[in-house]
Amino acid sequence: MKKTLSIFAGILILIMGILTLFAPVRTLTGLTIFMGITALIGGILGIASYLIGKKEGRSSTALLLGVTGIIIGLLILAYIGVSAVLLLAFFGLWILISSVSRIADSFELKKSGSTYWGFDFAIGGVLTILSLWILWHPFARLVLLDIYVSLALMVFGISVISSAFIIPKKKLETKENGLLCQNNKE
Repeated sequence: MKKTLSIFAGILILIMGILTLFAPVRTLTGLTIFMGITALIGGILGIASYLIGKKEGRSSTALLLGVTGIIIGLLILAYIGVSAVLLLAFFGLWILISSVSRIADSFELKKSGSTYWGFDFAIGGVLTILSLWILWHPFARLVLLDIYVSLALMVFGISVISSAFIIPKKKLETKENGLLCQNNKE
């Protein structure tokens, strides 16, 4: 179920990114509402994924991302006028928190002996660069808004989808490493 939720959330975010790129939202208010709903849905799915998951497989970063997504989504939707002005700051912060969490998860994967940690680290790095660029270039933000929002959403969607496939392999590798260590002790 957790894998299905992760794939669904990732596909939803990826589709929103593609739609934003090829059919850009014409008004800043429309994009603000769009981002608020995206953050809210992503947050709800993140918390649901955390709650549904088995205790030993839960990631505290998934819970943090879920809570952060809900808070940012509610703030955006509650204050649309102000949020329209601050949209990219909200978006940049959301992607920055997600990317730092992704990088932290990559180090946990590395500690567990997974060979997939490099992919997580690379995705986190790309998202970090995009989020910092969005946060530090206010005029370019307005000019390239659709492109950068679309690109960040697509990368984020791909990272959420990839998590659904990496986490089960991580568990399998951890079990295999545990069995290998037990066999070496015998």
